[in-house]
Amino acid sequence: MRLDWNDLRFFLAMLEEGSSKRAAAALKVNQTTCVRRIAMLEAALGVDLFSLENGRYVPTSHALAIREAAMGVNAAAAQFENLARSRQRRVSGSLKVTCEEILVPMVVLPALAELRKAYPEVSTELDVSASPRDIAAGEADVAVRATAGPADDGLVWHRLGEDPLAVYCSHAYPDPPLAIDDLLRHPLICYEVHARHIRDLAPSADIRHVSNSWRAILGLIAAGEGIGIVPKIVTAASDVRIQCCFDLPNQAGIWIIYPQQLKRVPYVRVLQQLIERRFDAILSASPTASA
Repeated sequence: MRLDWNDLRFFLAMLEEGSSKRAAAALKVNQTTCVRRIAMLEAALGVDLFSLENGRYVPTSHALAIREAAMGVNAAAAQFENLARSRQRRVSGSLKVTCEEILVPMVVLPALAELRKAYPEVSTELDVSASPRDIAAGEADVAVRATAGPADDGLVWHRLGEDPLAVYCSHAYPDPPLAIDDLLRHPLICYEVHARHIRDLAPSADIRHVSNSWRAILGLIAAGEGIGIVPKIVTAASDVRIQCCFDLPNQAGIWIIYPQQLKRVPYVRVLQQLIERRFDAILSASPTASA
């Protein structure tokens, strides 16, 4: 029997879930289909991949031996699909833009509206995500995100500006901290990436709340739930009023990133300029972001 590479999806789902029912649910197929596709893969390979023990599908040594290779094939297939879709978007005159939620209403949406006026034939898809998308792999066409700096990845990196961090609390918060050494005296509200760094540096820190949403973090700070470490652009782009306790040293910036192939596409250059203007306008209107 010839191997159907699509069966690897069922194999990996079964490994992850340990149950044909849960694997089928994860893949949005019925349970019978999931079991049948695993059986077809076993027949094509000529080995048993799972044994049924107490109602669970337990991977055999053969399954464990090919697991990483199967994951690699699956990842390569996903990258192939993303790249193909990215090229299709370029041919059809569309852009997939990704950024964090806090920059959407004041930076990205106005820029996309202006782009639409200049290029009414260009359609856009907005991916609001806290997780960075792989631009080189075609997961998106344009990204606006905070990061330490450009990598040697064949992408265009255009710096929009600084991404200074500061410590914030509510206006009613008692005894606000004045320096880094004071932070361990307070409950902390952290973005998920910052939380990992803080736990590494100070295991005894009282991290009270962790979120991947800046809006949630700002709301918790404003409610007096604790002290938060927040980029100043985030507070400038929000209508939540909190007070800045002190600034933190930070080398990160905010960048617009896209593939080299899009560098000469007129509407991409225009979008870059529009986003840059919106970013500058926010910082000019609220240079300290501490109100």
